[in-house]
Amino acid sequence: DLVWASPTVEQVFGVPVEQVLGTPFRIAIEGNDEARSQVDGTAASGGASTSLRLVGRHADGHHLVVDCVVRFDRDASGAVRHVVTLARDVTADVETRERFRLVAENASDVVMEMDPDNVIRWVSPSVERVLGWRPDEIVGRDLVDLVHPDDVEPTVAARERPTTGASTAIRTEVTRSISG
Repeated sequence: DLVWASPTVEQVFGVPVEQVLGTPFRIAIEGNDEARSQVDGTAASGGASTSLRLVGRHADGHHLVVDCVVRFDRDASGAVRHVVTLARDVTADVETRERFRLVAENASDVVMEMDPDNVIRWVSPSVERVLGWRPDEIVGRDLVDLVHPDDVEPTVAARERPTTGASTAIRTEVTRSISG
């Protein structure tokens, strides 16, 4: 049963702290069978922690998406003494990302999402029409893999500049490489 809860519980879930104290931890993941299975599996295997995304409803009824880290505090024999959970409301982030994807998927230009190492994590379907590559052929590749060899050096230099100028410079170099 929950023995302590941060005041953030009320902020994120809309439920007063007093109302959740004494309730089983499992209530938080009821209805999320995949999450419950993941937590149970990590606990049973002796794992230290797991991360998961819960989808549910705020106490006022609105849709809620929460990223959680569940950590198991174990005694010397490995038995779970306490479960510590950190939760962060990511609803707005998820909704913004979905809107971005809808716009990007219907854009006439190629839109890419890259990680901090400049590896392409997502590319709009327009890439097939514009470049002739299927999205699955580009995802997982570094941006410079798509740039003409003559433009690799300026593209690498552009992405090392501060973010505000780098995206414009990269876009210019990629466009130049594609068009000629």
